[in-house]
Amino acid sequence: MHNLAIVSAIGSDLKVKGILAKTVAALAGAGISIQAIHQSIRQVEMQCVVNEEDYDAAIAALHRALIEPENHGDVIAAA
Repeated sequence: MHNLAIVSAIGSDLKVKGILAKTVAALAGAGISIQAIHQSIRQVEMQCVVNEEDYDAAIAALHRALIEPENHGDVIAAA
């Protein structure tokens, strides 16, 4: 049995076409296997279950793919 972690993306901009594919591609590109994935029907949040040892890399990969290209300035900070 592996220890797992949940990484989440939450925000009103998640209704963008292809956001789920972009999320999966970012994690796969970082060599991270997704154990499970969920996107709410309202499309304001999504969660990916990853191996615990991949947590920090998953957060960094999602930040690079979803936050940095949008240039939100000081509005969004990494948790």
